[in-house]
Amino acid sequence: MRILAITTAYPSQAAPHRAAFMPERLRALAEAGAEVTVIVPEPWFPLAGMVGRRPSPPLPAGPVRVVPTRYFCLPGIGRNSRARQLLPGFAAVARRLHAAQAFDLVLAHFLIPPGPAAAAVAGELGLPLALVAHGSDVHEHARIPAQHAQILAAMRQARAVVVVSEPLRQTMLALGLPAEEALVLPCGYDPASFVARPRNEARRELGLGPGPWLVFPGLLRRIKRVDLILEALAQLPDVRLAVVGAGDLGPALADQAQRLGLGQRVLWAGAQPHARVPLWMSAADALVMASDHEGTPTVLVEAMALGVPVVATAVGGIPDLVGDAGRLVPPNDAGALAAAVRATLADPPPAAALQARVAHLTWPEIGRRELEFLRGRCL
Repeated sequence: MRILAITTAYPSQAAPHRAAFMPERLRALAEAGAEVTVIVPEPWFPLAGMVGRRPSPPLPAGPVRVVPTRYFCLPGIGRNSRARQLLPGFAAVARRLHAAQAFDLVLAHFLIPPGPAAAAVAGELGLPLALVAHGSDVHEHARIPAQHAQILAAMRQARAVVVVSEPLRQTMLALGLPAEEALVLPCGYDPASFVARPRNEARRELGLGPGPWLVFPGLLRRIKRVDLILEALAQLPDVRLAVVGAGDLGPALADQAQRLGLGQRVLWAGAQPHARVPLWMSAADALVMASDHEGTPTVLVEAMALGVPVVATAVGGIPDLVGDAGRLVPPNDAGALAAAVRATLADPPPAAALQARVAHLTWPEIGRRELEFLRGRCL
């Protein structure tokens, strides 16, 4: 099966941490038996390099062919038109590749902006369409009427829809999106990479002092609520936090940490290569997340595969993933988050219980199930 994929969420040489799960998921599909080509459109505008927006080549993904393209886009302008903006460049590359050797399927990761553009190209080339919903495309974009209409049209055309959690599928149905027959399939982890290291050994390698240490790995975006984690940390006087990630909120969060008197207890590690993430997780006493919305976070799957305790908000697919192997709290409640961290540090769950919850979510198994579903629906 020859698959032409499109996504705007993909790591590059300049941002190797961004959407690190994407090449892994596409590689799993290829290693399951598909021939996968992914087109990665990147926004561009005149003088972009002068404001730090210089295009950066996407990272390779093993057996997956990665083809970059560009589209004209002014930052912060025309968000409802992104699919239309990236369509000409995507369509031109798709036509050329399809003429050289025909594809069997067009696959879009994220319902928007890639979804509507993929629908247009699939229609033009006479190919079936498949869509994968990840979380922000539903929780944020599908609630905007102009974008909801585009998503709805693409989903009505799609022969196959994949979602990363059952709660996300239910949210889609509540929003009037046709997800009745969607396959629920979260992202996975690489069992060869996520092998637990002794905690003290990992701390020595990272140069970390004595703990206990919490780790937050992720983008510094509002939806991730790192501000709430800092508020909880202020209630945990002996605990330290490593923030492994970057984003627009970085300066504001650093200021908040100073105001709360946390300056010496928060380590801003910045964005890290994905290959270093297991080391940071292994060094931690627990991973903490306080998101307002989520699909099924890959970082939770990875932490649990290492046997690292998790404390998170009970949103999206997190309760189904964690079950009774971790401690979950309501969103937007720093007190509850602090109490759950305190309880976890005092009585951590057995590593084996955490690992058992995600044993079926290895990338080879995810790739096999996804390819089986796509073949059944689209061939």
